[in-house]
Order: sequence, then structure tokens, then C-alpha cells
Amino acid sequence: MKKSELNFKCVVPGNDVSSSICRMLGVKSIYVTGSFIQCKNGSYAASSKADVFCSWPEPPMNYEDALKLIESIEPDAPEFDIKTFDKILTRNESRGIWYARFFERAAKSTFAETGACFFNQIMKYERNEQYHGTTDTPTCWWECENGKPVWRTK
Repeated sequence: MKKSELNFKCVVPGNDVSSSICRMLGVKSIYVTGSFIQCKNGSYAASSKADVFCSWPEPPMNYEDALKLIESIEPDAPEFDIKTFDKILTRNESRGIWYARFFERAAKSTFAETGACFFNQIMKYERNEQYHGTTDTPTCWWECENGKPVWRTK
């Protein structure tokens, strides 16, 4: 789930649980202040007073489910900063071997490397050298959809 899709409303039994929800939100780079979580623009909420959020359209959930929901948030996608002739790792399928290549461009549904081969998944070579020649799945990589790079996570 993306941060922008986070919607929950729950009643918490006290400050300890509210603090744990705040910590989980902070881990996902969503920052709120106060002893009870409130945010109208992101539509998430938590309160020890059930009547505070009754006007919110989200169905109420228990705080354990709210924590699980927060935990499922995907990290923010970085800016696609791979340029022509940058060294990359490429593969065609999720169990394929990662090969070192040089990036050329994003095509319609794949990435092209300078040898005119096309690949479904790429990532920067720098700081990912350990994947070269393996079939290991990294925590994140790029795929191409409609000619645009799309960030994927494990």
C-alpha cells in the first residue's frame, strides 16, 4: 500500500498504544504530533475518545489492525536517476540471474541496454554489486510500464 492510500480510524486504550502507532508511522516517514494521532489530509486517526472521529467516513478498526495496515506501507519511490551509459544490473524475470550492463533507455514495456538487449527489471549497479550473477531478490528495483520506470518492492 502507498502512503497516500492509508486510511484508518481506531479507538486506542491509552497513550502507550497511541505512542506505538506514532512510532510505526514515523518508521514509514509519516509524522504526526500529539499524544493521539490525528490527520485529516491523510485520513488516518486514532483516539481514546470514540466520539472525536465519528464524522470520519472510514470504518473503525482495532489498533492491532491499524498497526498491521501501517506496517504494509511501501517505501517511497526514489527519483529515477539512471542515465544513458550508467552501469546497471538487469534481468528478465523474478528468478532470473542479474547481469551487469550499461543502460540505454526505457522502451515501451522494457528497458534497453547498450547491446540492444531488453530487460524487465533493472537496478543501479553501485551499492548492489552483491546481486551480480545471483538470482537473489533485492528489496527494490525498477520495472518499465508504458515507457516509464516504475519502482517495485519485495
